[in-house]
Amino acid sequence: MPEARRGAPDSPKSGASPKTPKTDVNELLSADSPASTVRSKSNSKKSTKRKAAEEAKRKAEELRAELQRQEEEATKQLEEASTLKEEVVAAAMRTVRSDTLAAGFRHSCVVAEDGSLVCFGTSGRGQCDLPIGGDGRVTSVAAGNLHTVAVREDGGLCCFGETSFGQCTVPENLVAPITAVSAGFCHTCALDAEGRVFCFGDDTYGQCSVPPLQGKAVAVSAGFRHTCVLTEGGSLVCFGDNSYGQCEVPNLEHVRLVACGDFHTCAVTRHGQLHCFGRKDSGQCDVPSSMGPVIAVAAGSNFTVAVLLDGRVWCQGSHGHGQTELPMGLELAEFSELDPPYEAAASMELEESGEVEIVEDEVLEEVSPTSADLQKMMSTAGSWATDTTLTSLTSEIQDLRERLAQTWEEAYSLAQQFVDNIRGVACGSFHACLLQKDAQLFFFGDDSANQCRVPETLVPKVFTVDPAQLPLGILADRKPKLLESAPEPEPNPDPPQPP
Repeated sequence: MPEARRGAPDSPKSGASPKTPKTDVNELLSADSPASTVRSKSNSKKSTKRKAAEEAKRKAEELRAELQRQEEEATKQLEEASTLKEEVVAAAMRTVRSDTLAAGFRHSCVVAEDGSLVCFGTSGRGQCDLPIGGDGRVTSVAAGNLHTVAVREDGGLCCFGETSFGQCTVPENLVAPITAVSAGFCHTCALDAEGRVFCFGDDTYGQCSVPPLQGKAVAVSAGFRHTCVLTEGGSLVCFGDNSYGQCEVPNLEHVRLVACGDFHTCAVTRHGQLHCFGRKDSGQCDVPSSMGPVIAVAAGSNFTVAVLLDGRVWCQGSHGHGQTELPMGLELAEFSELDPPYEAAASMELEESGEVEIVEDEVLEEVSPTSADLQKMMSTAGSWATDTTLTSLTSEIQDLRERLAQTWEEAYSLAQQFVDNIRGVACGSFHACLLQKDAQLFFFGDDSANQCRVPETLVPKVFTVDPAQLPLGILADRKPKLLESAPEPEPNPDPPQPP
């Protein structure tokens, strides 16, 4: 047998596995070890992702808070803007008064520029004889069938003419100052400074029996044998003769004006919508559905006269005496049932119904520049921004902006349509009168007793209106802040001119 090599290791035994070298634990835990490097990179990636997720979540929460803030602000501004159309119509209504001129059966009265009262026509019962007393100055006047009622400058009430039913006998508990007065066929009604209603004279049909009212009275109108009172809350209460339904007030809210004829009643709501009810055989209650906002109304025996926002005058009813035929120089408003509805008036209930008509694209592009900003904010917020809540908020804000733009556009357009022309309107039994801003008086209808023949020396009193209180004036500095970046709507190129 050959001699084994010196220094050679012993041969492993048959079937035995080779020994694995021992690994140092500290070496495995060393930062430089391959395993530690892999684990460190994995942890680093997780940490980065976690930080990114936290940042995205933070941005999403900031976005949600910002969207909620914008939604609240847009909602607030829409609520404020939704009243603008009503304010525009109310401002226009304040430019026309019915208390400085009056028409009775066959006589008329006008408050002159110097505050004196001028009455003309028949005076068989003393209805044109003026026992005013004091300095003779008055602030308002009303004419009944055969009697006249005037409020003196000191607030006291003066009644003269036929008084067989006590319609000229002023109650002792009616204390000055008187704020409003109206004269019916044989009865008289007045309001005091506390909003109380006093009616006296013929009460055969209960036209002087004032029922309990909810709130203070702000206006009163006396008809042939019925009376209507308007409260500060916009409620209309009618009482007395109801033989033709003239006291059956339809479901009206926020009434602003009222006028009583012989057997019909007319009321105007806060958005200028005219409603007439009662006797209608002469067409005195036939209000066209296409008629625009009304800012003043008067009712005669069997006819109705209304002044529209655009300065036109509407007359409807009996014309046997020419009481619905306007004289030259005044524009008669005529409507057809085929005419399209008046858009501004038709969409007045925006804040109540929630329905809006989408405005033209160019308007939306001008007033919603931040929609792109919202999308950018959402994109930078990462996956958290796909939350349906954020998407819903973004959509809601855009909708609010569109509705806000529509509401402002309607209010501004409505204000542009206003024509400041008529300052007063009144109806008698068979004649009517209109007072223009330039102090021109127009009487038309029955003139059998010279009740339409204005004395040459008469200069009527015309009250002035501060331009800031006119429709366009009240919209100054009222544009919603969210729309301030949008240009002002272009004015009408050819605005209507007063006749």
